[in-house]
Amino acid sequence: MKVRLWGLGVLSALSLAGCNDDDNRYDTPSLSIESVEFTSTPAPATADEMAKTYSRSAVKITYRDGRVEEKPLAYNVLFSVKDPIAEANGQKHPAGQVYNYKMEPLIDPMGNPVVAETPDANSLLNIDGKLFLVTHYEYDWILSDGSTAWTAPGWYTRSPMSMTLSHISQGSDGQLTATKVRPIDFSGVNGLWIPCFGSQTPWNTHLGSEEDYDLIYNPLDSKNYGATTAGLKALRDQYFKGEREANPYHYGIIPEVTVKADGATSVVKHYAMSRGTWEQAKLMPDGRTAYLGDDGAHVQMTMFVADKYGDLSAGTVYTAKWNQTSDQNGGSADLTWNKLGHATNAEIKALADTLTFKDIFNAVAPGNGQCPSGYQRIRAGSTADECLALKPGMEKAAAFLETRRYTALLGGTTEWTKMEGI
Repeated sequence: MKVRLWGLGVLSALSLAGCNDDDNRYDTPSLSIESVEFTSTPAPATADEMAKTYSRSAVKITYRDGRVEEKPLAYNVLFSVKDPIAEANGQKHPAGQVYNYKMEPLIDPMGNPVVAETPDANSLLNIDGKLFLVTHYEYDWILSDGSTAWTAPGWYTRSPMSMTLSHISQGSDGQLTATKVRPIDFSGVNGLWIPCFGSQTPWNTHLGSEEDYDLIYNPLDSKNYGATTAGLKALRDQYFKGEREANPYHYGIIPEVTVKADGATSVVKHYAMSRGTWEQAKLMPDGRTAYLGDDGAHVQMTMFVADKYGDLSAGTVYTAKWNQTSDQNGGSADLTWNKLGHATNAEIKALADTLTFKDIFNAVAPGNGQCPSGYQRIRAGSTADECLALKPGMEKAAAFLETRRYTALLGGTTEWTKMEGI
């Protein structure tokens, strides 16, 4: 998902007073709250409205003594991506600065910081009474001279991205303030690539995404494979400083960030949840089931069921099959789930470290829309037809590293467009 946002704000009424355990203004008998609801904001109708971040909604508070009070919602800006407040290696950098694997800032062709203009997901976490905010930076599209990043001569179509951790203080009036901001180090998981939607887990960690549009193409796809080579080059040159090649199977994986009360963070990528152009992975209240939204064209709908609550490192992946029964009133269908396989993070990471596309599939270019005997024609991730045959013993690798293609080979549905979540 592409959105253009420059500032990081919190939409608030009562300034999130409910997050402050010491604020008991609304707990006295005469002010006890019966219910809280939010009014709607009409969809933007003018170009000016479409270009702004705003709200016309209000919070409606009904008290137990019958009184009703409405307070307008408003955005409280914590910081903007260009604010020089992020601390890394003893230096201050713009909040949206992106870094290489040594946490050194990336610099654009003009000698200025590469700053991601697009903060996306935020998780406000209460860790032992302390507030922290985890923020995604999805992509960089404007260089410091105003030119478009992916068309600038000698530059890259994309850059490796980042998340920040903000220490948040809350005043007696409920107002939130970012007191310290630092980038989160992803070097232990080979960096971060296009993080989009994020959410909190039931066990109070941050669950992110990698919306990998680029590193998923078939080498025989002459129209699109250039995006893969360009993305791998960007990761090699920028993130790894030219010291090693990037591996496409290390991206398109769901990351989880754990924050401790002292502000320390740890990161894991959940290879067991499979691979895709993940807009999101949203956990259900059972703490085991997650629905994953695959962005782009000719994509999948996926479900992951963890072996146990609170641990996403092992589980079973299912893919959806949409059997349409009617085209009336928006359409209706029977939805079934096909099991792709069970795995652990360690199993799939080991496969990702050693395998390539050519190790998993035999592939030939389709001729006149037909595939040779022994090959299956699919569309998965683009409008390009592919002729694939799974190599013996590669079922698990295909299920978790080539999830979309394996879905198509098994007869699952890959006709979705922007299946960003359900």
